[in-house]
Amino acid sequence: MNSILQIPVLLLTFNRPIHTQRVWDEIKKQRPKYVFVFQDGAREINLSDVEKCKAVRQIFEKPLEWDCIFKTLYLDENMGCGKGPVTGISWFFENVDMGIILEDDCLPHSDFFKYCDDLLNRYTNYKNVMAIGATTYHDNYLCNDSYLFSKYFTGGAWATWKRAWNKFSLDLESVDVKFFKNIINEQFYSSAEINWWLSKVKEIKADTKKKDYWDYQMQIHLLLNNGLAIRPQKNMISNIGFDAEATHTREEDNKGQRQVYPCFPLSHPKQIIVNKKKDYLYMTKSYKKRIDRRIISWLYDAMKNNEGLLNKLLIFYKQKKNAWKKN
Repeated sequence: MNSILQIPVLLLTFNRPIHTQRVWDEIKKQRPKYVFVFQDGAREINLSDVEKCKAVRQIFEKPLEWDCIFKTLYLDENMGCGKGPVTGISWFFENVDMGIILEDDCLPHSDFFKYCDDLLNRYTNYKNVMAIGATTYHDNYLCNDSYLFSKYFTGGAWATWKRAWNKFSLDLESVDVKFFKNIINEQFYSSAEINWWLSKVKEIKADTKKKDYWDYQMQIHLLLNNGLAIRPQKNMISNIGFDAEATHTREEDNKGQRQVYPCFPLSHPKQIIVNKKKDYLYMTKSYKKRIDRRIISWLYDAMKNNEGLLNKLLIFYKQKKNAWKKN
């Protein structure tokens, strides 16, 4: 049986056989000519990882029913949620020039694959277009065409080129903070966005521990290169990983189990331009919870380290509580 999808596909896996099987079933429907499967190694402190990782690998032992070049990279050592995916993606682009990338908990609409195929080929020679996203958290996105261009990257299930991944840095060691600030000054609608990403660069550079994220660095990578990402008018990815097995997405919120939609026929934008105000609105919606948590964390630390401030807040709370009771 011949392949249908000519664009290579990378599936990033770890220890979730049920999630992996569901995503793999969707990939198989497309009969891709090239498939790459990466798996991070089991964690030493987690005894169940060994069996779960083994169960994931067993999924791919069944023979395929179509002509396919199938490659695997299974690690013995656990790299974590930062270095792990980066290792897998870097391995992928040692073998291909462009491709589709899916994490094991991102269940795509069937249109996702052709959408990526069409746009990868369409924008191959547009060096500033660096990522093709398929996720949006707006059910009624104000977009006249099938997709728009944005400064904001969305991962999970996406597509890109080797040229865009080159020089990606997990640690941002070579990034000069002043240079970065100058680069992003003209890229955003608001100073809030500039300050947010400036603080994020400083935070990542100062983090000497093992990083368990890489998507922030990918966003910074785009900004450093004045790159653009594509985002669809309607969401095509459902994140099925918002459960007890997840590392980062255990809470139920509006980013998990979202409705997915078809996107064909595609209506292409006539110009490659960014609406900075739309980007700002996207940022406030997507990062609001993270910003709120940072503020709460800062207030907690301030109170913990300042008994006088803590006492004042407790007195204020008691006064308000008594006033509420009277009313």
